[in-house]
Amino acid sequence: MNVDPKKLEACLRKIAGMVVFCWVKANMELTATLSIDYSPFYALNIYRSIADFFNSSWMEQYRFSGYQGAHEYPDYLHRLNGFGDGVGGTIFPVD
Repeated sequence: MNVDPKKLEACLRKIAGMVVFCWVKANMELTATLSIDYSPFYALNIYRSIADFFNSSWMEQYRFSGYQGAHEYPDYLHRLNGFGDGVGGTIFPVD
């Protein structure tokens, strides 16, 4: 990858902060169920898909038509709904 290390570090710090913030703000019953019944990878994947679904629903509610020049907007929004990731994550509970 030809990426400036400082930009990569800033991006990783921002993403890590967003993940931690989302888990802190989540419903306690949801986080308890996910942490008990699923491995950390699948629990985070399921939670992320829920957040993606709410985000895409919010975008559709306000008739967000994409930024100027975003030719792949409909494809992006359909991928953002998160159903595939959430369903895929629920297939593999912890034994």
